[in-house]
Amino acid sequence: MSDNCTEEFLEAINWAMDQKENVTPFMKDGYTESYFAEAKATIEESDKLLEQGKKDNANGDAFGLVSVIYSVVLFMLGIVGTFKNLPNRRIVLGVAVAGFILATIYMFTIPMPTGFNILSYFGMA
Repeated sequence: MSDNCTEEFLEAINWAMDQKENVTPFMKDGYTESYFAEAKATIEESDKLLEQGKKDNANGDAFGLVSVIYSVVLFMLGIVGTFKNLPNRRIVLGVAVAGFILATIYMFTIPMPTGFNILSYFGMA
């Protein structure tokens, strides 16, 4: 019989045979849970990766917001030349420059994605 089953199952069979009442090997404490030990470890690892992915996703959304702000800044800089009044030009230019500076500061406060290496971006790593 030991050729047809694992050592754990053979141990559970022997345990069931030693019992006074009618039991199956699957009733042994911890036998069926041993099947799921590797799965539980994988689930714990996947939960950690999922949390890191959620953080990276939020960071990606923040980078998207920065790119939208840069687009608005470029649009404002594009239309600043169409204003005939100099004070209007200065106001739009000031708002655009302020938006550029604030977006750049915000961009540098966002953490880089998990596993990002600046050298790999240039093909050096």
